[in-house]
Amino acid sequence: MSTIWKGGTNGGANRFFSKDGATLMVAGADVGGRQVVTKELLAEIWGAEVLGSGDVTSDEANPRIQADGVTVRLSGEGVDGNLRFVFDNEKAAQNFEDFLETLADEGYLADIL
Repeated sequence: MSTIWKGGTNGGANRFFSKDGATLMVAGADVGGRQVVTKELLAEIWGAEVLGSGDVTSDEANPRIQADGVTVRLSGEGVDGNLRFVFDNEKAAQNFEDFLETLADEGYLADIL
């Protein structure tokens, strides 16, 4: 298993991982056992509200991930629509932006968003 990201989310420590580059999974304080990562699950464990609609359409996508105050937006090349995650505070939004950039670098955004 390959750990993609490990650290605190909104409620506790979680580990995001993949086995042989397959489906992205999460295990830890905020989930019971292991779960497949979806945008709804991300919003739940990071304490965000999902607004708008949008999908990352390709592993080759080069989305613009931008925190603006308490909102993290995904838009641009390879994103169909405008997807936003809204948080209670700017620090949580910044942490989530960093997390999404890691997922993008690893090629997992299209699988979960």
